[in-house]
This record gives sequence, C-alpha cells and structure tokens, in this order.
Amino acid sequence: MGFPPGIVVIGPRNHVSLLLAEVRTDVRDVPAAEVSLKEYMVGRSCSAGLLVTPERSRIYRNMYTSDSPESIILEGEFATEDLLGTFPGSISDLHLEELLQERLEDLQATGNMSSLPAESRELIEDSIGPALTLGSIRAAGPRWHMRPTGS
Repeated sequence: MGFPPGIVVIGPRNHVSLLLAEVRTDVRDVPAAEVSLKEYMVGRSCSAGLLVTPERSRIYRNMYTSDSPESIILEGEFATEDLLGTFPGSISDLHLEELLQERLEDLQATGNMSSLPAESRELIEDSIGPALTLGSIRAAGPRWHMRPTGS
C-alpha cells in the first residue's frame, strides 16, 4: 500500500482518509513519493492527495476508475509559496511538514481561502477545501524520525 504520508485529514466517521499529504525537500525523491502517495491513496480509498516540495505543490484526485494507482490523476500544480508563503531557501522535511500542517489547520479554523493568490485559490479551495471542512488534521505518524541527530 505504499508508505504512510506525513499528514492525513480524517473524516468524522469510520476514520476515512479525506486527504493525504506528503512533503519532499529533495526533488529527486518526488517521482518515488508520487508513486507511493498514489498507492496509499488507492489502498485507503482516499479521494485527494497533496505532494509538497519547497518550490511546487501537486494535488491528486482519485477518480475511482480502478483499484490501481492509474485511477489517480494529477489535478493541478501550483507554487508552494501560494499555500505556505515564503520561507528560508533551505528547509528540512520536518520543518516543511510542520509548516504545511499549521497552514492546513489555519485554513480549516478560519475557513478563509481568500488570502490565497487568485491563480491557485480555486484549485486549492475545490480540491482540499472539502476535506478541511469535514475532517480532522493529524500527523500520520511520529515526526521524531525526521529530526536531525547529533551535532
């Protein structure tokens, strides 16, 4: 079923996954992360996925045409800055994941997506807005494994 993503939005009933989100700071990891995210979406019967890098973010939609990753399509792509704002040029997976979760929680709490740039607002609002309205945002697992070790 692929790896568990970093963030999951769980529905109010039966712990249904409404949105799965994963971050990758190394763009060389994106193709493998995309495959794993799609496999996990199919395995969890999840309708939406979000893959975030420091530069670009991609939204995926499960079309439910089959029980394979081929039923997951790329719905759209936008500058990550449109969702998270600006941040330092160098960022760790841990920090990017924390920023993403904080931003999703903020959008959920306020319900206000008007602060998003017009060129990406409709895609974000239509694709992940329903999950934020209905679900609970959680880290999908412990983040201690992402912390740097030693000095």
